[in-house]
Amino acid sequence: MGERLREQPNITPEELLAQVNRIQRAGANNKRRRQNPPSSHLPPRNMEKPDWDPNPPNPPEAFTQHAGGIYEKIKIPTVCFSIIDTPTFQRLNNIEQLGVVDRVFRQAVHTRFEHSLGVAELARKVMKKLRKIRKNITGNDMLCVIIAGLCHDLGCTPFSRSLDPLIYKFNSNFRHREMSVRVFDYMLENEPEVREELGRYLDDTDFEFIREMINPPESFFNSHGNWALEGRPASKQYLYEIVNNVHHGLDIDKLDYLFRDSHHTGVDTAIGLHFISRFIDGIDIQEVDGEMRLTFNGRLADEIPDVFNSRKSLFMKVYFHKKIYPLEYQLQKAIELAADHLKFRGEGDKFKTLRESLTEPIDIEAYIKLDDHILSLIKNSASNHPNMRKAKKCIENMERRELHTTVLKIIFRDVELADYIEAGVRAVANIIPSLSEEGEIIYKTRHYDFGKGPGVDPSNEVLYKPRSDNDERPRKDSHRNLQSESAVFVYGPHDMTSDEADSFYQMINTYLEQQGIAGRLEFMFKSSTQ
Repeated sequence: MGERLREQPNITPEELLAQVNRIQRAGANNKRRRQNPPSSHLPPRNMEKPDWDPNPPNPPEAFTQHAGGIYEKIKIPTVCFSIIDTPTFQRLNNIEQLGVVDRVFRQAVHTRFEHSLGVAELARKVMKKLRKIRKNITGNDMLCVIIAGLCHDLGCTPFSRSLDPLIYKFNSNFRHREMSVRVFDYMLENEPEVREELGRYLDDTDFEFIREMINPPESFFNSHGNWALEGRPASKQYLYEIVNNVHHGLDIDKLDYLFRDSHHTGVDTAIGLHFISRFIDGIDIQEVDGEMRLTFNGRLADEIPDVFNSRKSLFMKVYFHKKIYPLEYQLQKAIELAADHLKFRGEGDKFKTLRESLTEPIDIEAYIKLDDHILSLIKNSASNHPNMRKAKKCIENMERRELHTTVLKIIFRDVELADYIEAGVRAVANIIPSLSEEGEIIYKTRHYDFGKGPGVDPSNEVLYKPRSDNDERPRKDSHRNLQSESAVFVYGPHDMTSDEADSFYQMINTYLEQQGIAGRLEFMFKSSTQ
């Protein structure tokens, strides 16, 4: 303790002042010693950090539990709340998981925030299982995989995928996963508590491992066949298959969104709690052609293809429902019109327009201000600029359901036919005078695939454990051939008449026959006046 003033009845003012100065100097020296301890008291620079322990012998607990939601309860590493309790992560609360889908499926109002917590929970469960079968998996390995699951959507754009065409129009180099890594780096640099809390256990190699899991390369090996990743060695390659699986797409991100979206939309799929439990129980690690890979119990061979079929089903019935694109069209139009009139504070207190916030070089500080609230900013803006008035009208069209109406759809399997069908739609629209004006007829090509593009069956790349000890290596199961489909939806103006719709249908039918295009044509028009 510092020296205290004592009662000294005969002390002079000069002596009192000298005593005060001496005490102040002593206090300052003590403070400097606390801030800069002698070098002998500093840990050596190469001293290893303690490994994160998911099962500490003493309190506090490693996890914080939350009840409710589709998993009934989730457990998040307590150290991860330094990430969650930041404006950067909380932004995900203001981005709906399914964009405009909630305007068709009215209860699908869940957010990227919930999904991110769900992926982190599945990461915890998978790593808990893997640590039982591989003793060399460390606590830090587990923590990094959980953080990658938690942060994989940090860079999500407003309205999720509903704005993708406009985003790519502004910035053709934009990539969602890459943006998540950039936002993660921004958080490490600008949120001291995040760096401090995670830094108790993780070093720069661990942070690079997290980046690589969020945005993995298509190949883990370079052109010479050597291991190309830095976060973990080739002996732990399987860890890169958990959050984002580049081999076949069967990962915990997909499991969570399929289960979550099915639950909130009421559209049944094969994904439920029981399947997810069997899926995790069936995971193993085995060497395949010199690579350490995730494999699955052979009993899952009949069920895993259903995961990919569930994805196709949700795209057909929910994400690409016939009523979705007219909403996306108005949304994209509104935001493009307002893109030069909305401004957000960026780095160095410089303001960037919405367009600039999405254009390279992206100002991350401005970017993380963007969420679904931009629609309210447009709607309630005091601006009287002509483009802002038009943008407000687009939003009003969405709210009043004064949207384009579905005329027909053309279903086909050969993805190369899409360009020919779209050309036919444009040609027919120009023939009918009342529909020839730009924006009267709109169309959208949709692909119902399994996550790796049209015509690709990724289920054939999933590895299963050998049936018996006599089998030499894990096998692929290709007895089911999953078929992708595509469709072109054609929409007419809100006040389109039955005669106009019939004429358009007949002309498109004639065009398809003349061009020899193999497709199934469906008439879907319902008059808005009926």
